[in-house]
Amino acid sequence: MLLLIACPGNAPGARAGEVSVGNATLAGDPDAKTVSMSLGECVALTIRNNTSIEIAYLNRVLEKYDLTTDATYRYIPRVAIDGTARKAEDTTNAESRRDEKFTGTATISQRIPTGGAVDFIFSKSREHDTQSGSVTENEVIRQGSWKVQLKQPLLQGAGIDYDLSFVHQAEVTEKKNIVNLKGTLIEEVTQGIRYYRDLLASMHAMEISRESMEISRKSLDNARLEVKYGRMASMDLIQYESDLADRELSLERARNEYIRSRLALAKHLRLDKDTNIVPSEKIDIGKMDLDEARSLVLAKQNRPEFLLKNLDLEYKEYELIRKSRDTLPELDLTAEYEDVRTSTTDRPKTREDDWAVQLELSTPLFGTERRELTRDELGAKAQVRIALIELKKMEEDLTSDVEDSIRDLNIKVRSVSLATKARELAQKKLEVEQVKAKAGRSSTFQIVTFQRDLFNAKYNELETKITYLNALNDFDKYLGTTLDTWKIDFKTQREGAEQSITGVHSDR
Repeated sequence: MLLLIACPGNAPGARAGEVSVGNATLAGDPDAKTVSMSLGECVALTIRNNTSIEIAYLNRVLEKYDLTTDATYRYIPRVAIDGTARKAEDTTNAESRRDEKFTGTATISQRIPTGGAVDFIFSKSREHDTQSGSVTENEVIRQGSWKVQLKQPLLQGAGIDYDLSFVHQAEVTEKKNIVNLKGTLIEEVTQGIRYYRDLLASMHAMEISRESMEISRKSLDNARLEVKYGRMASMDLIQYESDLADRELSLERARNEYIRSRLALAKHLRLDKDTNIVPSEKIDIGKMDLDEARSLVLAKQNRPEFLLKNLDLEYKEYELIRKSRDTLPELDLTAEYEDVRTSTTDRPKTREDDWAVQLELSTPLFGTERRELTRDELGAKAQVRIALIELKKMEEDLTSDVEDSIRDLNIKVRSVSLATKARELAQKKLEVEQVKAKAGRSSTFQIVTFQRDLFNAKYNELETKITYLNALNDFDKYLGTTLDTWKIDFKTQREGAEQSITGVHSDR
């Protein structure tokens, strides 16, 4: 989505270096560009530029790596090699001695879902002993062997459900990470929309203040004419002058709020602080039919906090599987077979093969270790129970919160209608009073009072509309449907994130 770059002409009477926003004028850098931005463009820039979202996607690279390590690689063979080379010489006596030894070992370990492991070990060695005058002078010994070993727990640590619980927990952690990422996007998009609407509201507030100031100024000019021709006492000008000063102060405050809101939005979008962002969105209040039952279903399907609570319960249930099994005695079955072949200079080759099977039992019967195992199991059960209680409470809270939010939104949308009607009536009231004033049937005080009433009604209408739109935005966030509302294609990985990490190096 592209930004629309616009350079509107200055408002009449604007000085060099000032930018026209609607009918109001802002002081700014004459060289700074003005960006006309819609709300959709603000959302797109938030997704693309926001720092928190960028960091979240960088963290996703490591989280994905952890998932592959903990889940996929758990049942992939692990291969390791070891090697040593040693050379020594002893020349302390007449019979010097020199020996050389080289060994190499390769190990392949395969974990199996029953909780056990199979190891394949291949070893080669060569030893050369050169002790002068001895019967083994210049003797070379070569040895090669292979060994296979199976170790399988039969009680503690045994079982497919026990071993796969590690994989399932890694998968649950990945789901939680994805939900957290989605929550970050929803939070930042929601905040970006709020910053945008703050800017939009302050822009319109500035226009209202300017219009009110112009009305006050014209009223003061007319009043001065009345004084000049003797139709009004000069002391009555004080009320008009006071009202104009109030309107000028309101305009300055609105201008300051606009600049503050613009800087906050630019910071959120990581734009240059001198960029003059002009919101192009209209403040439209459409009719919304909010269904409570449908909203509750959406909240249970999409609300990040509710999804995380469900995943937390699932994670703790897998933890309980292991903690319960860990209280059993440690009974392990070990079976192994080894074949060793040796070749020595001037001697026949030899071969040895050995096999062994053993059962090993170890269990604490009494004492702190036994109590710790029992405590761990009780703790895991307590955590599952707590998670169930918290999940049930959150479900109940969802029902009441959705009902309360919809009621609040309905009140706010009715408030918008009432605020609009109040503004229209204030406008008509002022117009009638101005007609009466021309006929000499109204006072200065009444005119100034009705002007203030109109200003307050306009501002109240604006504030009521923005409050309703923000509440609707917050409700969207509560349901977890912000990304769907704005048609954002949610991706669990960002293209180029991994390359940006692998390309990092330290210059220190």
